[in-house]
Amino acid sequence: MQSVTQKALAVVRTIAPFAAGGSSSTSSTASGFPNSSRIAAFSGQPPGISFDQRTVVRSGGETLLGFEVMAAWEVLAVRFGSRVTTRSDYYLRFQTYDEPDGPLPMDYFFWVLRGPEETILVDTGWDPAAAARRGRTSHLEPLHAMELLGIRPNAISRLVLTHLHWDHAGNVGAFPNARILVQERELEFWGSSMGRRLQFSVHAEEDDIDHVLQADRDGRVQRLQGDAELAPGVQARLVGGHSAGQLILVVETASGPVVVASDAIHYYEEMERDWPCSIVVDVPETYTGYELLRELAANGATRIVAGHDPLVLDRFPRVEGELSEHAVCLR
Repeated sequence: MQSVTQKALAVVRTIAPFAAGGSSSTSSTASGFPNSSRIAAFSGQPPGISFDQRTVVRSGGETLLGFEVMAAWEVLAVRFGSRVTTRSDYYLRFQTYDEPDGPLPMDYFFWVLRGPEETILVDTGWDPAAAARRGRTSHLEPLHAMELLGIRPNAISRLVLTHLHWDHAGNVGAFPNARILVQERELEFWGSSMGRRLQFSVHAEEDDIDHVLQADRDGRVQRLQGDAELAPGVQARLVGGHSAGQLILVVETASGPVVVASDAIHYYEEMERDWPCSIVVDVPETYTGYELLRELAANGATRIVAGHDPLVLDRFPRVEGELSEHAVCLR
């Protein structure tokens, strides 16, 4: 059986004459590269590999015969819990909008990025004991959901933490072999006296923070300093706002980019109506984060996965099997 690399090489060999300006009945651009829609129609195109005029997309990240080879990923969003709050409790200074109050359902997710050669876990959900203490409803424990997806904690090599709130950074201690990727600003904030002030600390669990800080002392944390490429086809963008080092991910899939917004927007309504969440470190950064998400959508990243919106399960295709009620997959 051919490996993904061998398949990619085979496709590049097929289209190499176009790169060299060779002739063919297939239409090509002035630069000598074939029309992207015609490339996609080639019968030899292997699954999971997509093209534009200058790009061959596959896992691994290398350059083949002058073509930049990038990763094609799939993104899973997995719901593990929920609660019902109110609009006046959730939105910052809700009375400003002169709108009626009402119930606001909220879901809790972690995310998984799957490539042919690597699986990256994005956030680790909550500790069930912390969720029970805080009055949340658990649909299934995050570690059990991961097990159903075939994810073994001791086999995860890289773990991205979008921020260190209690519902995103629980269970970190279950991943002893993982390199943890987190924004340096987030790490410094929660390790400071400011992070221990009640208005902020109520949104974190001390044990979770201690696990991450100890991992940093042990050399297992990769401190991200702003925007960074985490792997071919996976980019982290620093937005701040909701938490000091809140990040989002832009992930290349075979059908185009997907934005894992995490808590840069809990709800789609936040971005649509410019209504910040009441849990916030920096309001201007929150607004700037909305602007970035709108810009990404205008440039083709129209599939945005909000951090807590029940609409996520309606907008995207459900997975099959035991997790069909709780998870979606974007390819």
